[in-house]
Amino acid sequence: MNRPEFHANPTLSENRIRNQWPDMCDGELDRIDGRPDRLYHALIQKYGISRDEAAQQLWDFVKHTARRDSETVSSNI
Repeated sequence: MNRPEFHANPTLSENRIRNQWPDMCDGELDRIDGRPDRLYHALIQKYGISRDEAAQQLWDFVKHTARRDSETVSSNI
């Protein structure tokens, strides 16, 4: 079975990640590089949370950020 490819996601910018998880240092943010799989693993390592909790936090973050982005685009039209 092939592993899914993860590419950098503008939703996962360093500033947005730093706002959500302020304890992330520059080196960690560089390693994450906008990739959700790397952010997921960083959350587990940095905060010592379960895989399920990391997945939930990541899902909530992406969902909230995408919603906020779509509202910004709608208001600019």
